[in-house]
Amino acid sequence: MVSAFKAAGAVLMLAMVLDLRAGYAAPVEYPQIVKMRYEAADQKQGGVFTIWLDRATIVQGVHQQLYPGASYVDVTFVTPSIGSPPLTIIEVRKISSSVSEYYHIGGIVRFKVENMPLKSTNVPAP
Repeated sequence: MVSAFKAAGAVLMLAMVLDLRAGYAAPVEYPQIVKMRYEAADQKQGGVFTIWLDRATIVQGVHQQLYPGASYVDVTFVTPSIGSPPLTIIEVRKISSSVSEYYHIGGIVRFKVENMPLKSTNVPAP
């Protein structure tokens, strides 16, 4: 009985070792580019967009006259090569403006969107 299990285990191990294609992953191509677009649910009021950078905080949409709401936000993450820090390009279009604001940031970026659902992305669904 024990020898039958050993034989079955040996056959399974041999099958796994001989199936060489099962152990290799596809090579990752660089640059890696991830794009996301958030649009305000209410285009008259706009959404709130917050970026945290080291010791600074940038907020769009908190006060209608000082910081009007964002109509849309485009976020693009670019990883140029293996081991390099990601570069982030953020485009924010305010409701009251026809010109966008751009932020170019190196490294990890934390941000939060409120009242702005994700409308499009190039990240495949799990």
